Amino acid sequence: MDGFHKELLDRLPLAEAAWTLFRFVAGPEVLDGLFARHRGRAYEDAISFSLLVDLISDALLVHSGSARQSFRQARQEGALEVTDAAAYGKLRRVPLAVSEALLSEVGDRLRDVQPALEARVLPTSLQDHTVLHIDGKKIKKLAKRLKPLRGVSGSMMGGKTLVALDGRTGIALAMAATADGEANDAPLVPSLVPQLRCRIAGRRLWVADRQFCDLGIPSLLSQDGDAFLIRHSLKLIFHPDPGTPVQESQDAQGRPVRDEVGWIGGPRDARRMRIRRITLERLDDEAVIVLTNLIDRDRWPADDLLLAYRERWQIERVFQQVTEVFQLQRLIGSSPQAAVLQAAFCLVLYNVLQTLRGHVADAQKQAPETISTELLFRDVQRQLICWAELGDAPLPPRVLDLPNDKEVALSHLRYLLKDQWSDGWRKSAPKTRWQPTKQTRVPGGHSSAWKLLQKHKQTKP
Repeated sequence: MDGFHKELLDRLPLAEAAWTLFRFVAGPEVLDGLFARHRGRAYEDAISFSLLVDLISDALLVHSGSARQSFRQARQEGALEVTDAAAYGKLRRVPLAVSEALLSEVGDRLRDVQPALEARVLPTSLQDHTVLHIDGKKIKKLAKRLKPLRGVSGSMMGGKTLVALDGRTGIALAMAATADGEANDAPLVPSLVPQLRCRIAGRRLWVADRQFCDLGIPSLLSQDGDAFLIRHSLKLIFHPDPGTPVQESQDAQGRPVRDEVGWIGGPRDARRMRIRRITLERLDDEAVIVLTNLIDRDRWPADDLLLAYRERWQIERVFQQVTEVFQLQRLIGSSPQAAVLQAAFCLVLYNVLQTLRGHVADAQKQAPETISTELLFRDVQRQLICWAELGDAPLPPRVLDLPNDKEVALSHLRYLLKDQWSDGWRKSAPKTRWQPTKQTRVPGGHSSAWKLLQKHKQTKP
């Protein structure tokens, strides 16, 4: 690497940090290894799985979601020797099991280099639990390039994923997927839960929305000493225990809270379970009713459980950022398998950015939640594009020469990010909620803004 490229790399610390982290958690040996373990009947020929992931990475990070531009650049650099049709075909046939392993196994390595910071602080009563938020994500707007899809009206679904999110760190840990984009989330739970139980030790608290409220899923989630916190669906009948008194209290905002103990399931049903139901009444919205198997009221207060459930909105924010920031709204492939692979890779990108954000926050003694993932990603992407345009290789030799070791990667990340800070990364202050005013009809259905403003000035006291 000559003097120009060394100086260029020295001025791109965020890009070098992203390369260092991604190479450690998802290097060629890692990706090709997981493909060999989960490929089923799929095979590698001219395009390895690690090369396919590199092509997707360049398309999303450098070429604004254009796979064709990524293929062309890789062909110019000698990394790709097949046609675009062959590359698209390889992407179209990636097994779902490989996409699931991409998120979970890369996440296993990512936990080794995460900073000791928590994006969310849990109540004291839940400190001995690993809180796991689960929710489904439909992959929308699949391109209708395949012959059976041409001429079909309406939006095309490109698969369904059920994702588990760590409530403390905000990292996506695992997912279960199906090619049917209109499938229900509940049947994917038995595929997702074992992935987490073999990776997360200790007690787990599963937090889920009302679509997971039936007799089967709570029984599954309560195995191995786990706990669950699920919003109550009215289709599941709750039978109060007349021998246990109902506790009435108020939350921090003065809203009434009712705490009951009872059963779900009939007396002869083998899935019958003794649970606790907590109801939070809201004047301006429907009541929040959650079910849990954490029966002891003194050990797990109702306010703590309601707070843990309220944090479930984190996973909705993750889906929004993955879609809008990491280009999941622009699908590269034309099959459900390709869409699921892109979703898994976008979740990996999200996890990498969360880890970088954590190291920046740790170095600057800031709370991670004060740093915007979107604004940080924008600067990382600009530096990656700068190297792609001016550099002499896809990856700098200085990054390739680093030993693939956890301690080396961690120390190099801390060295690169110790002085990195920009006030432009701070999140904006929360805005007051705008209340719409009552609509006023005007003749003709339109009006002049200038006239209305002048009228307002004249009537203003």
